[in-house]
Amino acid sequence: MQRTFTTFLLALIPLGFLGFFLIYPFVRALLAGAEGGFLRQAQEVLHEKYYWERIGWSLQQATYSSVLSVLLGVPAALTLARHDFPFKTTLMRILMLPLVTPSIVAAMGILSLVGARGLTGIHLQDTAFLVILGNVFYNQSLIVRFVYAGLLRIPEHTVQAARVLGANRWRVLWRVTLPLVLPHLLGAFSLVFLYCFSSFSLALLLGGQKFSTLEVEIYTLTLYQLDLSSAGILVLVQFLITGLAAVVYTNLQKRTSSTGEFRTRTLPRPQGLQWLQVLFWTGLTGLIALAPLLSVFLKSVLGQEGITWAFYRGILTSDTLQALWNTLKFSGIAMVLSVVVGGLQAIVTFRRASPALDALSLLPFLVSMVSVSVGYLLAYPGLSASLTLLIGAYVLLAHPFVTRTVLAGLRSLSPSMLQSARVLGASPLRVWQRVILPLLKSSIRTGAAFALASAIGEFAATLILQRPEWTTLSTLIYQTLGRPGAQNLGQAAALSSMLLGITYMAFQVLEEDAAGQNSF
Repeated sequence: MQRTFTTFLLALIPLGFLGFFLIYPFVRALLAGAEGGFLRQAQEVLHEKYYWERIGWSLQQATYSSVLSVLLGVPAALTLARHDFPFKTTLMRILMLPLVTPSIVAAMGILSLVGARGLTGIHLQDTAFLVILGNVFYNQSLIVRFVYAGLLRIPEHTVQAARVLGANRWRVLWRVTLPLVLPHLLGAFSLVFLYCFSSFSLALLLGGQKFSTLEVEIYTLTLYQLDLSSAGILVLVQFLITGLAAVVYTNLQKRTSSTGEFRTRTLPRPQGLQWLQVLFWTGLTGLIALAPLLSVFLKSVLGQEGITWAFYRGILTSDTLQALWNTLKFSGIAMVLSVVVGGLQAIVTFRRASPALDALSLLPFLVSMVSVSVGYLLAYPGLSASLTLLIGAYVLLAHPFVTRTVLAGLRSLSPSMLQSARVLGASPLRVWQRVILPLLKSSIRTGAAFALASAIGEFAATLILQRPEWTTLSTLIYQTLGRPGAQNLGQAAALSSMLLGITYMAFQVLEEDAAGQNSF
């Protein structure tokens, strides 16, 4: 009884937070579409060919990006799971880079690589390829990590039994390996589709008006056309699509948890022609993950007459220092609050063993920050001039990382060990202090590192809720990129390099072994 009451008290903070900063504002944004009659407003919006084109393009770019990420990621994951080779650990850490790269920096990297003034000379500006390349940069790493983790969960004796029965290498792949790893692959595909469909920064910067997605259209209708009713209808359409993808993902995630334990294995070195396969897929994977990031840095130091530091000297202004201070202050506060809210949510979910609470922790990943930020303006107009909503949006975006990693850590604890501590006379509080928290230290640090990285690079909520004195590095990059001229493009690259460096340093300080984590 006491345990139930304690769990109830602990649940008040995370559930109250989600209710105030997510559910009510999101419902308020949806209800904006009902003003003047929901059916009439929905009929008017869905009768417009333009909006159907935006919905269709959002689905197309998400599908193309997800399929391309799978085609590139699965062979790389198979190669990593079959062989051990030099620099494999380094490659796994490189695959972490896209996951913590601020979205506006990724967009800047794609523009530096294949934009109008790109380093490669390949001009893809004003084409759909730019958005798809940006999505693949982010999500190929996700596919590799999910499928790699799934392959290492397949029991070795299953594959060995197939070989003993006479199956050749390809038959083992098609009849044993791929069916067993399929839940992991489909789960990763649905998650990547979800991310691509609701992507905002990449679509805004790389797609332009011609290839704007549903998310960008909601932003334009709300901030520029002040048409909240139409925006509300599009928010509902977007929620229905992302909700379907989320249901698929959560169902598949349950199946992946029952496919065996993740095990590190002693793998053979490649032999003969296998080296070519290893070099090709690892080289291609590393190139996709690194090329946009390197191009941002090169763009920041290459002028018309060669190497120059003029772009960095140009950003040494009071505006940059203020944006840097705001970025560090907002993200630092958000990380601390995320550890509190996310940690409590993980504890409550673990103690209640509730699938509903488990699914609720994923909710912030499923709704767009544009929709929620619009909901803030509608639901709490009196708070629009305070930092409460902006910091709340940061925490909303960041705390699920803490929840997922801490929850994974709690589920990995041995029940017999906790029972032994209780048998030896330790009180529940002492068990938490001396046993559970020390064992969760690594999970908390990993979650905090991801939370901090996501807060540093936050863009959508900051763009909608910002005031001039709240400018962060992300919004300053966007403002600089919007000005014409090579000087401003170079300065935007210099600011992006600065933001990228800060994000990676902060991530590395907090996290020491993120390459081995796969808790989402």
